[in-house]
Amino acid sequence: MSVDPERITGYVDGALTEAEREEVETLLRDSAEARAQLEGERELRERLRGLPSPEPRPQLEARIRARLRRERAPRRSRLWLAMAAALVLGLLWARSSPQVLLRELVWDHHKCFGHDELPAQVWSDDALVVHGWFADEGSRIPLFPERVGELTLVGGRYCPLLGASLVPHLYYASRSEQLSVFVVDRWLRLEDSLGGELGGVAVHLQRMAGTRVGLVASEPEVLAAFRRALSVTRADAGLPAQLTGTGATASLILVSPRGAVAQLGARVNGIHEVMGSIPISSTNSFSDLAGRP
Repeated sequence: MSVDPERITGYVDGALTEAEREEVETLLRDSAEARAQLEGERELRERLRGLPSPEPRPQLEARIRARLRRERAPRRSRLWLAMAAALVLGLLWARSSPQVLLRELVWDHHKCFGHDELPAQVWSDDALVVHGWFADEGSRIPLFPERVGELTLVGGRYCPLLGASLVPHLYYASRSEQLSVFVVDRWLRLEDSLGGELGGVAVHLQRMAGTRVGLVASEPEVLAAFRRALSVTRADAGLPAQLTGTGATASLILVSPRGAVAQLGARVNGIHEVMGSIPISSTNSFSDLAGRP
């Protein structure tokens, strides 16, 4: 029987099956060459076991750990960047949702009217005063009615919304009812208007004077009456011939005391509405403005 060196090595290492071990043992009894190889394999292993164990170089573990941290850092950075991008996209998507916006408006309405005193930044029942205050602060808003039924304009402030944006918020109140008007100058995923009940109040989003107006009222009837008043305001103020009727007077109103824009407005049955605006320069005078079409 010929000697298979690999079989001898496997025999020394204990890696053979029972049948293979019996074959090798038979070979070892009959072959001096096999026995010599067996002794050589065993001697080699004994010499290997007697070699000293190598000591790792100083700071080897620290260097390996530092390298692993450097390799993990780019992956972690990419993960954080992806999460940040997803968060920004989610915020932009939520910011353009009319349903999310209405929830924010309802929350701010409840918060403001839940105070013992409204947190207004401007107090007045004069629509021109409130309109002018927002104009001075850099916000161009429609001129809203001073009174609708028993509701009276009280004042207004800036309302913080999602994404750290601030929107004008006007307060209306009577003895038993409250209504909030929000002017939202941002893009929304909404073609026309949206309304209903949310959080125990009536809500509505609509276009007005090139912007979005959000209404929140304590009762649906109050909101419906205010929407009718807005519709009448736009229709009456848009027809100059009707300004000569009963209770209608036209006037030139300097809305911003800082001299930015003079607005041609009208009071129709107690309702203010802006009809146009003319830039004021150092060469303009009120007589010049009054003479323009």
